Amino acid sequence: MIDTIMDENGRRSVTSAGSTGFAGSTGSTGSAGYAGASGVAGELAGHVVGNRGVVHRGFPPLCGCAPHVLILGTFPSPLSREKNEYYGNPRNQFWRIMQFVYGEPFADVGYERRKAFLYANGVAVWDVIKECEADGALDSTIRNPVYNIDIPVFVAENGIGCVYFNGNNAYMFYKRGIGDIGKNVLPSSSPAYAAVSVDRKALFWREALKGR
Repeated sequence: MIDTIMDENGRRSVTSAGSTGFAGSTGSTGSAGYAGASGVAGELAGHVVGNRGVVHRGFPPLCGCAPHVLILGTFPSPLSREKNEYYGNPRNQFWRIMQFVYGEPFADVGYERRKAFLYANGVAVWDVIKECEADGALDSTIRNPVYNIDIPVFVAENGIGCVYFNGNNAYMFYKRGIGDIGKNVLPSSSPAYAAVSVDRKALFWREALKGR
């Protein structure tokens, strides 16, 4: 069991390791259209201009051949969308934390090697939101989200045993737009969440991902 921590908004959030705990989809706007088990982002995350204004698009999932864990974020930052990479902002601590969790020395390796590293450790990555309007990188600016409502299907088809959320905001968006699920919330890897040091975040993540 992981200790209670403070979430991104300064509220206390109990994080616990467990099963996916899906209670089904509540239904929401849009569909996921995920790329299947190959999970490689083949299309640049761009934006469209419609009646809602500028709508930014997220990525398809990253998924290798035999994933057993899915980590869900909220939505890619502007820099991530520009680079067409999950957690593409070098200030985001995701890759550093994951390398600590799985015993790899932290190094600024290329994105293809980082993806291969995830696949080798059975980790899949996706975001709760498929597309939205947003001003900047903060989740608080997200408007009119369209959710990846096929996440439960993706989990079932790939035999994924555990779903974790990268920060409480991802969990709250999931509950709002997709459905009930176990509250397996990890401290956000975002640099905006500075209440917990990166070293302590890494310990929380390792306890959850390696202590199952």
